[in-house]
Amino acid sequence: MKKLFMLLLCCATAAGVSFAETEQSNVYIAANISQSFENFSYDSFIDHFLDKKAEDGKILDGPRYDFCAGYRLGSKIRIEGQYIIISKHSFQVDKETSDIEYKATAVFANILYDFWDVQKSIITPFLGIGIGVGSPNLKLSIRDLQEESKENGFSWQAQGGINLRLTKWLIVNVKYSYLAMPEVTKNIDSSHLNNGEYLESKFKEGVQAIGAGITLML
Repeated sequence: MKKLFMLLLCCATAAGVSFAETEQSNVYIAANISQSFENFSYDSFIDHFLDKKAEDGKILDGPRYDFCAGYRLGSKIRIEGQYIIISKHSFQVDKETSDIEYKATAVFANILYDFWDVQKSIITPFLGIGIGVGSPNLKLSIRDLQEESKENGFSWQAQGGINLRLTKWLIVNVKYSYLAMPEVTKNIDSSHLNNGEYLESKFKEGVQAIGAGITLML
């Protein structure tokens, strides 16, 4: 993750020679690296495989990568397209027999509000909202059973952060975002169970992330 961030920064610095004389830019590209957090609900299957209560859950965390291309409609309003990759996160609910894995991608259209002109102010807070399509994937490995569930559906997000202008063409940021993805539920067929009962696991849709990134004004 650090290597990717340094590579992006080096590319932006090298490209800046071409844009150093630009007074005002409307088109930009951006990349962010974040730590994301998701909530997985054990639901009913946990009682059958582990000594835990049904309402128990687990917070999954891992890297998230955002890539954006946008356009400034004025000194304070931006629109952008965004592609998100939430890398594979996994954890063991049982060290010997059970494992849960989650990953996702999403495409968004966002609108953002900068409190000041980002190319003139050294520090500029911003807020944004967006809508798009999310594609989460949930995989369960329970003893000798392998189950996988994929979803595609409407998603939305809200974000806020601070831009720090290094030059008129190079900006760095820190931001927090909340991403509402489609809920993923996996039902385990009763034929795999000794008692014939129905088991369910669930990924709850909220994905939170905190991270940093760079913006290159074109």
